[in-house]
Amino acid sequence: MLLVAIFTYVAFQSVNYYRLSDYQKQTVSGSLKFVAASLVGKTLDDRKQYLKKISASLGATVELRSLEGLSLGEKKLKGIEEGKLVFINPQKKDAYALVVRIPEESNLLLSIELSNFTEQMGRATVALIADLLSENATKTKQLQQLEKIKPFFGFPVHIVAPIQLILDSEQWDRIGRNESVLALDGTAKAVRLYKSLSNTGQVLFLGPIKQFNPYPVELVVLIGFLGLSFLGFTAYTLVRPLELRLRKLEKMVRRIKKGHLDARVEVVGRDGITQLSMAFNQMAEHVQILLDSQKELTSAVSHELRTPVARLRFGLEMIEDARTDEERLKFLQGMDIDIEQLDTLIDEILTYARLEQGTPVLSFKKLNVNDILNQICQEMTKTAQKAGVIIEFDAQLDEKTLVECEARYIHRVVQNLVGNSIRYAASKVRLKFEIQGDFCKITVEDDGPGIPEGDWEHVFTPFARLDNSRNQASGGYGLGLSIVQRIAFWHGGKVVVSHSSLGGALFEMEWPTKQKKSPGGIGAMVNSLKHIA
Repeated sequence: MLLVAIFTYVAFQSVNYYRLSDYQKQTVSGSLKFVAASLVGKTLDDRKQYLKKISASLGATVELRSLEGLSLGEKKLKGIEEGKLVFINPQKKDAYALVVRIPEESNLLLSIELSNFTEQMGRATVALIADLLSENATKTKQLQQLEKIKPFFGFPVHIVAPIQLILDSEQWDRIGRNESVLALDGTAKAVRLYKSLSNTGQVLFLGPIKQFNPYPVELVVLIGFLGLSFLGFTAYTLVRPLELRLRKLEKMVRRIKKGHLDARVEVVGRDGITQLSMAFNQMAEHVQILLDSQKELTSAVSHELRTPVARLRFGLEMIEDARTDEERLKFLQGMDIDIEQLDTLIDEILTYARLEQGTPVLSFKKLNVNDILNQICQEMTKTAQKAGVIIEFDAQLDEKTLVECEARYIHRVVQNLVGNSIRYAASKVRLKFEIQGDFCKITVEDDGPGIPEGDWEHVFTPFARLDNSRNQASGGYGLGLSIVQRIAFWHGGKVVVSHSSLGGALFEMEWPTKQKKSPGGIGAMVNSLKHIA
C-alpha cells in the first residue's frame, strides 16, 4: 500500500507536469507563430528591431536562434521540421523556453523565454492580432485573415459585434480609447481579452483563456487516501475468507499433531485453498491408514513371533531333560525347523514392509514372462510332488509375451500364488499367462476347497488366515497375498480372487504391458490402503 501511495503521488506529479507543458504551449503558440510569420521577408536589422519591440510588449525574451547551436534529440528535431513548438533548455532559472522554425528558413528558429503567461503578454497578444486585422478595411477581409491565423493559437479567437459583449462602463471606456481590456469570467478561472478594430467598429475577442490549475497536494492526499482505503477494503474482503480457511486448516493440523488422526478439513470451492485442503485430507487419510496398518502389523508380528520362539524355548528345556543322544537330535531337528520358519517369517515381514513404506525402487524392463513362469514351475515341482499336486502351465509362446515389469517381484508374485494353491489344492494347480490389449494377466487356480465369497475382501489383509475354508495347519503366515497385492499396486495393476472352474480358488493379477513413470498416485494409494485396512 505504501508503494501504491508513492506511485499515486508520482503519477499526479507527472500528470501536472505534462498538463503544465501543454498549457504553456497553448498560451504562447499563437504569439510565437504569429511573430515568426511576421519575420518572413524582413532584413536582419529589421528583424532585430521588430523582436526588440515584441520582447518589450510581451514582457518576455524573444530572439533568433540557430538550429546548429542547439543540442536537440531526434524527436524534437522532427517536431521543428513539422512546424511545431518544441521545448529547449532555458537560459534563466525558473523559466521555460520554446522555439519554432521561421517559415521559409531551414536553420533559423524563433525562441521565447518566460516564467509564465502574464497579463502583459495577453494584452500584447490581442494588440498584435488587432494590428494585423486592422490592415484590412472590410469585415469580410478581416474574417478571412482571422481564419488564416486561428490555427496558430491554442485558445478561441473571434470577431464580434459590440452588442454581443457584456462589459462594465470602465471596460467600455478603455475599448473606446482603443486599449486592450482583460476581464475575468464569473469563476475567476479564465480570462477574456478584448480590443477594438477601429476601422470596422468590430471587437476582437480572445478567450476564454483558462488559467492553469494544478492538482493541489490536498487533492492528491485525499485521492490517495480514498484509493488506499478502497484497496485495503478490497484486499481485506478477498483475503479474510482465505485467512479463515487457512486458520481452520491450521486447527486441523494441530489436532492431528495431538493425535486426532480423524481430523479433516471442509472442502469448499475450487481455489488454491481447496486444492490444499484436499491434499491435506488425502495426506491425513494416508497417515491414518498407515498408522493403523502399522499397529495391526506390529500386533500380528508379535503374535506370529511368539509361537516359534515359544517352541524354541520349549525345545531348549527338553534338550536339558533329554537322556539319550537320539532324543537330543530329535529336539534339535525340531528347533532347526522352528528357526527356518522364523527366518521365513522375518523375510516375509521385511518384504511386506519394504513394499508398504513409500515408493519402492523398481527397475522396469521388458521381459518374457513365460521364462519366469517356467522357472517357477521347475522350482515348485518338488513341493508339488510332495503334496501330490500336478502343476499345469498354459504358456503364450509368441513375441507379445515381452512386457515391462520388475522380474524379482513378478517372480515373488507367482511363487506366492502357486505355493498358496499347492497347499490347498486336492490334485491340480493351473498356471496361465495371457495378454489382452494393453494389459497382461497371470492366472493361478486350484481344485481345493476354495474361498467363500464373503471372505474375498479379507484374504489380502496382513496375517489373515481363513480357518473356515482353509486349514491353518497347512502352513503360511498370511502375508503372501498381501505382498502380492502391494506388488500389483506398484506395477499399476490389481489382483482379485474368485471361484475357479476347477472348484477351488482363482487368483488373477493384471497390470499394463507398458509402465508409466509413477503408477498409482496418492489417490490410488489411499484407495489401495483402504482396501488393505
